[in-house]
Amino acid sequence: MIKNLDWKKVLGVAVAIGLLFLSFYKVNLRELWTSIAQLNYLYLLASFGAAVPMNWAKGMRWRALIREVKPVSKTRMFALFHVGQMINLSLPALTGQAGRIVMLSKAEGLSKTLCFTTVAMEVLFDGISLIVLVYLASFIFAFPVWLRQAEIYAAIGIGVFLCVAFLVWRNKRALEYFGKTRIKRRFPNLYTKLQKWTQSMISGLTSLKSGRGILEVSYYSILVWLFHVLVAVTLILAFKLDIPAWAGVVVVIINSFLLMIPISPGNIGSFQIIVISVLHELFKVPRAEAAAFSLVLHFMDIVPVFVIGIYFLFTNHITFKKLRAEAEIEAQKADTTETLQP
Repeated sequence: MIKNLDWKKVLGVAVAIGLLFLSFYKVNLRELWTSIAQLNYLYLLASFGAAVPMNWAKGMRWRALIREVKPVSKTRMFALFHVGQMINLSLPALTGQAGRIVMLSKAEGLSKTLCFTTVAMEVLFDGISLIVLVYLASFIFAFPVWLRQAEIYAAIGIGVFLCVAFLVWRNKRALEYFGKTRIKRRFPNLYTKLQKWTQSMISGLTSLKSGRGILEVSYYSILVWLFHVLVAVTLILAFKLDIPAWAGVVVVIINSFLLMIPISPGNIGSFQIIVISVLHELFKVPRAEAAAFSLVLHFMDIVPVFVIGIYFLFTNHITFKKLRAEAEIEAQKADTTETLQP
């Protein structure tokens, strides 16, 4: 099992190096550094300032999703989000949100299935927000055909998921009866696991039972995307790029769509090649400037998380190495279909 995980690490690093090479092999490095040196640092500071409340909104949304199960203070959830996200960024590719799931489960004594459900709900709300954002932005920019098709497929997928979730919710008693009469007698161990998993799953959806809960999660989701766009827009102004400010919306949309499935640790390489391609191919930004922009934008995504996460690690005396190892084990379980046990 450990060997498989080691191979994943090697593959993740190899993919990152390969994508970085593809991103920068045509870039004039002197022009790249010149672009960074000529940054407007006031706008750069504004971009960094927008990245912090973006992550705060993510933490508060997570808090809203678990509040009905266990109330957590805003400060504590802000800390848990950053430490968990820091673990995620340091893990090999394709481990999903194992770091955040382990962090919340360990810190608050919640089942991993419940924690996984809250993260899945975040992804669902982000998907809905992204679809709405693409629709609104399409009035000012003609997106590539593949992205419009992806938007349609995503909308259909989310719609099907919501219908299934609603039917399961409405018929949970009938499903419980079916489990007791048909599954429990023949497969008692399987029934016990399914029962625990289902109960944890339903608990993770408790916050969305009321209109207030849905509105609160939606509110924080909107804030997340507004600040995300603001990070990109202020960075365009910092680089003095000769493109409209709303191009930041396009960068965020396409980058978010293509990075929904991570293929390298911390999205290193994949992040750069996407941003460079969007700016250079769609907005005719010189490749060196686009490359410099991609590096600084990625910096804004990662560095605030690590700075705040490290601060909370030291102030709360948390061992990062141990948490990271536990998250790797959970990722390994997912690979062997054991998934996140309750």
